[in-house]
Amino acid sequence: MDQKDAPELLRKFLDSNFEGKQVNLLMGGGKVVDVLRNFDATNYAAPETIHWCCVDLLHLTYELAVGWLPSASRIETRKTFLDHQTNDAPGVFLLATRTFYTREDGDVLPRDWNTTSDSIAAFLAKKLSINRLVVLKSCDIPDAITIDQAASLGIVDANFPTTSIGLDVQLRSIRNAAPMSH
Repeated sequence: MDQKDAPELLRKFLDSNFEGKQVNLLMGGGKVVDVLRNFDATNYAAPETIHWCCVDLLHLTYELAVGWLPSASRIETRKTFLDHQTNDAPGVFLLATRTFYTREDGDVLPRDWNTTSDSIAAFLAKKLSINRLVVLKSCDIPDAITIDQAASLGIVDANFPTTSIGLDVQLRSIRNAAPMSH
């Protein structure tokens, strides 16, 4: 979301890598969530309160992405998510976080700054029984970086190495929309 030409780069990345496949997109928070991060640094709030405020902000980035990808199928209710869990049809599916991750669910992700949309995306992949997760970032990604190294550099959140266990994870920069190796 932080790239000047993010909509175009995202469409190019999807077109060059996933034609004829199912793609499930979860948008991150980027600078929208950084506003709360800055607020929390000077006006302390309970970590769980801030966590859920950030999760709520992911709905805003979801709505922005709807405008970027008007042909994407929208998964925006709990019912459409439950139906989608058994869907293996190709296409781009844009998922609203509140359809699968809410305060009421009692899910076990840590609720603090160590859990961001990176770990929530890994959580989503597991809920959808998907074993491959591509994390598309707006920063540069060093070649051959491990998940642990990416977490220590702040490229992904600190909980991501744990939440992504069992997934085939690829970290990619939106700045490089070149075709991926499959």
